[in-house]
Formats: sequence, C-alpha cells, structure tokens
Amino acid sequence: MAPPEARRSGRGQRPGQAGFTMIEIALCLVVIAFAVVAIVGVLPIGLNTQRDNRAQTIVAEDALFWLEAIRTGARGLDELTNYVDEIVVGGNTYTLGNGYQSGADIIGLLSTPGGAQATVRSITGALADKGPASRDLAFRYRLEVDNEESKSVQDALVSELRLSLRWPVRPSGVGNRTYVVRAQVNGVPVEDPTNSQRFYFIP
Repeated sequence: MAPPEARRSGRGQRPGQAGFTMIEIALCLVVIAFAVVAIVGVLPIGLNTQRDNRAQTIVAEDALFWLEAIRTGARGLDELTNYVDEIVVGGNTYTLGNGYQSGADIIGLLSTPGGAQATVRSITGALADKGPASRDLAFRYRLEVDNEESKSVQDALVSELRLSLRWPVRPSGVGNRTYVVRAQVNGVPVEDPTNSQRFYFIP
C-alpha cells in the first residue's frame, strides 16, 4: 500500500487511469463538427453531378433511337405512344387519341418537312420511371426535329436531319441543357398517300 504522501500527490497510480479534460473533449467536438459541415456541403454537389450524368446518358441513348427511327421511316414502334406526351407541328398540338394513335403516326408527324417538336418521357430510363404511378415524376425532355433538303449528290436528293433534345421539362418551361445529333439521309420525307399529315423517309 502506498504511503499517505504518495496517495495525496497522485504518485503510485497505475498507468492509463488519466482521462480527457473538458477542453480536449470540446476541441474534438469542434473538429468533428467542421468535418460534418464539410461533408454535408459537398453532398448536394455530388448528387447533382450524378443526376446530370444520368440525364445525359438517357438523352444520348434516346437521341440515337429517335435518329434511327426517323431516318428509316419506322412504322412498327407502337410502344412510342407510352412515352410521347404531345407533338407540335406548325402550331398544331397532337396528343394520343387526338392526333396520333400509333408509333407510325408519331414518326410520320415528327418527319414533317419544316420541323416538329415533341414532349417525351425517357425511353431508356429506369424501369421505375415507366409505370403509371411515376408518370408525373418521370424524366422528360423536349425533342425538336429539323429536316431540310441540303444538297443534291449525283442527282440524288440528300436531307439534313438534326435532332435537338432539351431538358429538363418543367411546368415553368424547358431547361437549358441541350444534346444535338445530326445525320444525312438519302431523299426527302415523302407524304403518306393515306394521310396528308404524315411524312416518312423511304430507306
């Protein structure tokens, strides 16, 4: 047993029994608080970057899909009616059941000489965005189609087809993000003999 002098002076205690002082604990809490604030500040930037990259990927894939469908005059893509909300041609607005009934109608309207535009829900997005319950929350973009006769190559007409996809589409308007694809197409859009409001490129 340690003598009284040792007990009073603290000598004779076993190593490791000393604790943190209140000042040390306060300093640790301050350091942790700074770290948490920094992480919380950076988190929204990371989430926004991830969202923008996802939207860019969806738009790029959809653009190639639309380009191929229009340049080949596709007529069997009836599932497009699930993704196109409306089409505007020459100031006239067409919707499902009031202007178009099938994928062929959609391609025919979008191929109209002079251009057309459509409000589209993402075709290649997540499966969760495609159900009826998420219809109002799905990612949307504005598809603008311009086609014009550009030149004649060896007595054959060639059209310049340009698709501009703008997003995001909000109730207040369309955002400032844009993705553009172009292609030259042999020939010009030909009017459908059964419907004067439909035009198709003939491969």
